[in-house]
Amino acid sequence: MRKLVFIFGLVIGLVSAAASAGFTAETPSPEVINSIRDRVENAGSCPVLKIRDQLCHASLVLPQFYRKSEFCPVWGNDKGISTATSELLETLGDAELEGLRSSDYHLYRIEALVKEIRTASAEGKAVDTETLADLDFLLTDAFLVYAYHLLNGRVDPQTVSPNWHIVQPVGDLTEMLRLALKYCDVRKTLKGLAPTEPGYVNLRNGLKRYREIRSCGGWMPIPSGPKLENGVTDPRVPALCFRLALAGDLKDDDIYRGDRFDDTLEAAVRSFQGRHGLDQDGVVGPQTLSVLNVPVEDRIRAILVNMERWRWLPIDLEDEYLMVDIANYHLYIVEHNQPALDMRVVVGKPFWSTPVFNGMMTYLVMNPFWNVPLSIALKETLPAALKDPAYLDENRIRMVKGWGAKARILDPSSTELSREALLRADYRFRQDSGPGNALGQIKFMFPNRFNVYLHDTPAKSLFQRPNRSFSHGCIRVEEPVRLAIYLLRNDPAWPPEVIHRQLDSLESKTVRLPKPLPVHILYWTAWADENGQMRFRDDVYNRDEAVLNALLQKPLNP
Repeated sequence: MRKLVFIFGLVIGLVSAAASAGFTAETPSPEVINSIRDRVENAGSCPVLKIRDQLCHASLVLPQFYRKSEFCPVWGNDKGISTATSELLETLGDAELEGLRSSDYHLYRIEALVKEIRTASAEGKAVDTETLADLDFLLTDAFLVYAYHLLNGRVDPQTVSPNWHIVQPVGDLTEMLRLALKYCDVRKTLKGLAPTEPGYVNLRNGLKRYREIRSCGGWMPIPSGPKLENGVTDPRVPALCFRLALAGDLKDDDIYRGDRFDDTLEAAVRSFQGRHGLDQDGVVGPQTLSVLNVPVEDRIRAILVNMERWRWLPIDLEDEYLMVDIANYHLYIVEHNQPALDMRVVVGKPFWSTPVFNGMMTYLVMNPFWNVPLSIALKETLPAALKDPAYLDENRIRMVKGWGAKARILDPSSTELSREALLRADYRFRQDSGPGNALGQIKFMFPNRFNVYLHDTPAKSLFQRPNRSFSHGCIRVEEPVRLAIYLLRNDPAWPPEVIHRQLDSLESKTVRLPKPLPVHILYWTAWADENGQMRFRDDVYNRDEAVLNALLQKPLNP
């Protein structure tokens, strides 16, 4: 289950625990309560709270929480520190495993204060009231900020990824904290907020692995030189073997092969190329060598960026859904966390980048017309028609006025062909269904404000290229008929043979899906496969750097 369900489902799990498991120290002294009240009231309506040298990033939420708790400390008092404090410290210490930074959550300052309080208690000294209040504020802030980052991400996607159009609910963090403290379940609460999908979990494992590689010194660059391929002898082969073994493409037992490039090494190179979206020719040419020499630190950064993107997803990934990975140029249908169908896709050019968003596929159209978008009509169709009077006929493009039953075909020879006429909506361009249609035989519709959809294409050769960013923003699919057969598999009116007959007829037909299918258009430049091997792709839209830079800045405030 996705973390969003956990926000409210947590209540059910927590209330089943024994209330006696919580911290039951004596009522705190009035001095500590007054200290907390004074801080909250002095902060005003737009507080920026600073505790010792630590800025409280949940400054807007902290006062709400302490007003609800009637200004009582919640992590301990002058009689002792609760076990929840130890749980939180342990959990914050694991923040690095989630691709986050423990230092963002006051860990070292909190540990120093805990030590100070425990030392005073052990020596029989009175614990300073202000120190107790400081500790309580920092612990509360740490919980709220860490919970927010796990639930919604450390970075606001709207500030670094303008093409990210998935809305995030925040959740009631103060209620979450109250329940976690009441039932002494701080660690479980926080751990439950991180994504649990295999995509995130595998990335987390990959992060650990690549950090281990870094701690052992990473890999040295392989020197440039002639192509390395099967049959050659080259002094760089041992360095290549070591590099491939580090990431798991070559078995450790096969590292020591001398200077000879053989069949085993070729298979390892093909494995590496496949994991990085390269042509799998088994030859180490300039492009493969360049990718081999990407530093391990850069790979770690890519993993961190993509773990953050997982935290930006607020929705449950359903039992069945269609996902397009833009950067990997691939489409997947997933059932119960297992791939049921996959194929290559073509996505938008960097200038016409495909956005990230969610949708719901509800119908498909066989033998569709193509209503040429205005932007394409102005930049491509109109100039071509003005240059060559036969262009429209040769490409089976009509000039149409109106929509639906009221649409009528215009005669190009008696119609003004101009930018102004197009902008006035005197007409639009529409390509007939059939051979050569830009949408091919089928389009798959999930209505959205970007007018992006999946469709076939007559340009089949593009699917053989490693880089497949050639469209105007929509997504071209490699095997549209196979996809249609899958989507309509539970509709007795549309068995495969009927689908083929309909396509052969060239008659346009709209067919509703038996059940709407969730669609997720996402952007992953790093992920791990089912075997745990990391896979990386070029950042085709140059979106990673902005996310990485933001991750290095101060934390995002709840």
